[in-house]
Amino acid sequence: MVAIPLTVISTQRRLSVGSRAETGGANKPGDLLNLINQYRVSKGLGALVGDQNLTNAACWFAGDMATKNYAPTDHKDSLGRNPVARTAAFGINTTYIGENLFFGGVTPKEVIDGWKGSPGHNEILLNSRFTRIGLALAYDKNNHWGQYWVADFADRSPATGVTSQCNPQIPPPQRLRR
Repeated sequence: MVAIPLTVISTQRRLSVGSRAETGGANKPGDLLNLINQYRVSKGLGALVGDQNLTNAACWFAGDMATKNYAPTDHKDSLGRNPVARTAAFGINTTYIGENLFFGGVTPKEVIDGWKGSPGHNEILLNSRFTRIGLALAYDKNNHWGQYWVADFADRSPATGVTSQCNPQIPPPQRLRR
């Protein structure tokens, strides 16, 4: 199963991929994880655990969208991969993947409020099968949307933990052969 709703809101920012230093001193993806987990716990669900492989996949996708100035309604990246194929390329071994995208939100609260207000996104946030998450933010003041938020969700444990918000050493995976 792939759950892939989409929310679109507009603003402008400069290009960077979401580490603390690159997002104006705030750990926006980390702050968003806290908000997501508070929301899940308030609904009687377990907190999600950060996963480095999911984070790397989310970072790559956010950066790809920001640098190439696109916002896909089908969640396919510039190499034509859907979330299952993209996360698999980053070492995620499951077919139960969820992905929430948000374009233009400036704060984590704006992002989670947008997702909570969208039935499809909210369903992903509150899906009890998901145990792991990878979050990323990329932005470019010179493109249409500005900020590109990606949340990739997966089942199966154990999570790898997050040691680096975005790993710049990860090269973009190769296009899938058809």
